[in-house]
Amino acid sequence: MIEEKIYLRKFGIFFGVLIIGLLVNFVGSGKNFTANVSSIVNDEMKGAIIDLDNIDLTLLSEAQPEKILLIAEPEKADLLEGKIKEEVVGVEIERVEIPENPTRADLVSFAYKLAENHERELLVLGLEFEGNDFQKAFARNVIENVDKFGARNVFAAEESQQALMVLFSYLDKLGALKSEVAEESFNAVFWEGANASSRRLYVMGFGDMMLGRYVRTLMDKHGKDYIFEKMPNMFTGADIVFGNLEGPIKGQGFNKNTGMVFGFNEDIAPFLKQKGFSLLSIANNHATDQGWDGYETTKVALDQSGLGWCGHPSEPKEDSVYYQTLEDNKKFAFVCLHDVTYKLDYDAAVKLVEKVNLEADFVLISIHWGYEYTHQPHDKKQVELARRLIDAGGDFIIGHHPHVVQTFEEYNGKLIFYSLGNFVFDQYWSKETQEELAIGIELSESEASVYLFPMKSEKSQSRLMSEEERKEWIERFIKYGNYSDDLKNQIRGGKISL
Repeated sequence: MIEEKIYLRKFGIFFGVLIIGLLVNFVGSGKNFTANVSSIVNDEMKGAIIDLDNIDLTLLSEAQPEKILLIAEPEKADLLEGKIKEEVVGVEIERVEIPENPTRADLVSFAYKLAENHERELLVLGLEFEGNDFQKAFARNVIENVDKFGARNVFAAEESQQALMVLFSYLDKLGALKSEVAEESFNAVFWEGANASSRRLYVMGFGDMMLGRYVRTLMDKHGKDYIFEKMPNMFTGADIVFGNLEGPIKGQGFNKNTGMVFGFNEDIAPFLKQKGFSLLSIANNHATDQGWDGYETTKVALDQSGLGWCGHPSEPKEDSVYYQTLEDNKKFAFVCLHDVTYKLDYDAAVKLVEKVNLEADFVLISIHWGYEYTHQPHDKKQVELARRLIDAGGDFIIGHHPHVVQTFEEYNGKLIFYSLGNFVFDQYWSKETQEELAIGIELSESEASVYLFPMKSEKSQSRLMSEEERKEWIERFIKYGNYSDDLKNQIRGGKISL
C-alpha cells in the first residue's frame, strides 16, 4: 500500500494547496480559458484551481484577497506561497491543516466549517496532474461539474482526493457551482450560481479475468499483486472500472493447474476491490463451475467486499442489472448477459434492455458470446443480436469470451466492441490469446468516445504495449474489420469519437 501511494504521487495529482481569503468582486480574466471569464463582472468568485504545471495567478492577483488560508504539503505550500506574495502584495497568509485520517463526513464537515467561519471566501486548490488522456478527460469533467463524489475516483494520491472533496464541498455549501476550466490546462474558476455543465459517464473496461488454475499458482508464488505489477495506474480515473470475472468465488478455490473447471479463492474479491475494480460481470460459461452454490457464494463475496456485480448465468433477469447514479442525478445501468453454455433468450434480452432504458440515462451491455479464437464476430450469434440490443436502447456493448480481440463497429451512432480478448489468463500457447485490449469509454447524451489501450500479457502479467508493438498490432487490428479511412486514422490515433 505504501509503495502504491508513492507511485500514485509520482504519476497522479499531487496534493496541492487550499487557499481561503477575503476578496473583492471578481473582475479579472485568466489565460487559456475557453470562455470570456471577464464577463463574470460583479459575480463573486469563491474558488479556483491553479495547475502547478502551468501556474496562472492572474485571477488571484486581480481579486486581491486580503487574507489567505493555505493548506498544503510543505514543499508545495512554500512554492506557491512565494509566487502568491509576488503577485498579491501585502496579502496575509495563514496555513491550515486538513484533519488526519478523515472520513468523507469529516472532510465535508471541515469544508462547511471553513465556509461558515469566513463571510467572503476564496478557496484555491493547486495541483499537478499526470495520467493518460482518458484519466485527464475524467478529471476535467469532475472539475467542470464540481463533483465531490467523482473526486474520490480521480487518478490521485489519497491526500489529493481529500483536497478536491474539501474544495467541492466548500463550493457546494456556498452555492458557488458555476465553473470554467481552461482549454489547455487545469486552471479553473468557480463562482456563485448553479452548475450548467453536463456530467459524462467514464468506464474503464477490461476483458476476461481467470484467477484460478496456473494464474493462482503464480499469485501464490509471487504474491497476489504479481498479475497487476506492470500496470498499477490503470484501475483509477473513471466512474467504473469493469471486467468479466471468468469463474466463481468459493472457499479456497479449485486448485488445479489445468482443466476447464474454475474456482477462485475467496480472497479474490477484496483483492480486486483494493486494486480499484468497482463492477464485475458474472454472466459467463464458468459462473456455475462450482455448481449453483458457487454462483451464490460469488455474489456474497462481491457484496461483502463492496464490489458491484451484474448478470445471471442462464437467463436475463431484472435483479441482476447493476444501477448507479452520478452526481448530477444521471443514472446508468449495466446489463450483463450470457450466450454460450446456456442459450440466451434473445427476445427476453431485448425486452430487458427496453425496460432498463426507461429507467437509466446510459445503458451499457456486457455480453459473453461468440466463438473462441476468431477475430471477426459471428453474424447471427453476435452482430444481429448486438444490433437488436442497440435498437432496444443500448448505448454501448462490451463483448467477452472469444479469448482474442475482435473487431468493433459503429451502428446507429453507438459502438459495439465484440470482444476485448483476455485480460488475466494462462493461455500461453498463442500470441493472439496474449494480445489484449482495454478501453476507456466516455459517454454523453449525444456523443461517445473510446480510448484504446492495447496490452500484451506475459506469464499472466499484462502491460501496455510498447510503441513499436502497438503500431504493429494496430495495423493487424485494422485488418480484422472493414473500417472507413476516417476510422482507421482514429484507431491509429488511439481514440475513436462519434
